[in-house]
Amino acid sequence: MTFVSSGSPASDAGLVVSDVINRIEKYEVADLGDFRDAMERISDQSRFLITARRGDETKFLLVKRGILPTLPEVPEKDAEKASHPPSGPRLE
Repeated sequence: MTFVSSGSPASDAGLVVSDVINRIEKYEVADLGDFRDAMERISDQSRFLITARRGDETKFLLVKRGILPTLPEVPEKDAEKASHPPSGPRLE
């Protein structure tokens, strides 16, 4: 996580800056593309489990959907760079 909005579903679930999301429900997340795919696959769920690394710990966090922000489109020239973030995908 690089940013967590106060009062957002991510914040309410306990996600903090520097958490690295490894899994959303049963879907592994290794990059931004995986994150987007997992979020698409669970779009009909009102709540979902995120598994994240925080330092040496594994956290299991239940996210209850609110009004979710639209993920910005990634320009094609930046898509490859965006799909390989240095420390994992981010949920705002």
